[in-house]
Amino acid sequence: ISSILDHQLLQEDMKAVLDWAACNNMELNAAKFQLLQHGKWPHLKEQYSLPSGDSLSSSEVVKDLGVHIDSDLSWKVHIHTKVSEASKKAGWILRTFTTRDKVTMILPYKSYVRSVVEYGCPLWSPHMVGENYQSGERSTVLHSKNPRIRRRKLLG
Repeated sequence: ISSILDHQLLQEDMKAVLDWAACNNMELNAAKFQLLQHGKWPHLKEQYSLPSGDSLSSSEVVKDLGVHIDSDLSWKVHIHTKVSEASKKAGWILRTFTTRDKVTMILPYKSYVRSVVEYGCPLWSPHMVGENYQSGERSTVLHSKNPRIRRRKLLG
């Protein structure tokens, strides 16, 4: 959106989509609509309204298909959320399994921890993987009560 005209065109497009949905016996849940606005010009960050009269207010973070997108288009919230979730799951694995055998631990690690961290990673740029994925892995290892796990990474 670079002008007030663009704002009006988007508003008309949104109305056209809602009209199309109504003509095709579809009902869109207005409570699930999210608006993410970013840019330097605050005068272009206006509210949008639905035909029902409800207005869409701008959000700082939007979650879509499990991926958090910030209004400044950084991935800090998404990465922090996923590293935290992976750390919790790694802790659960370490509490649940008494063995630290590599063959036994690899399946729950890949299923529950790595899958969380790697989901959607092509979106938030591969150059960030080393910095954030590794820090999440290190924090999981440092919080482990088992001294052998603290000395080496979770799976070698």
